[in-house]
Amino acid sequence: MARTRVTKSVQSTEKELLDSWAKYLDEHRDELLRRFKGKYVATLDGQVVDSDPDLSSLAEHAYATHGYRPIFMPHIGDEPQVLEFTSLSPLA
Repeated sequence: MARTRVTKSVQSTEKELLDSWAKYLDEHRDELLRRFKGKYVATLDGQVVDSDPDLSSLAEHAYATHGYRPIFMPHIGDEPQVLEFTSLSPLA
């Protein structure tokens, strides 16, 4: 029973995080398009901390700089694009 509660709690937290990222993207879309069109941006705590046209390069640099934690990295373009990755290493 305790495992079920923990799983639901984690799922709830993940949903809240995804919802906050979607809200950020909606609220800042015009500014992001103006500044970063055609690039991926790394956002952390409501701030763009890095950008790159290559997602792999951006992810490598963002995690090296900010540690392994959830970082929102959407592609900024005319059409929304969402990619999900599964980690092979456990969170500390």
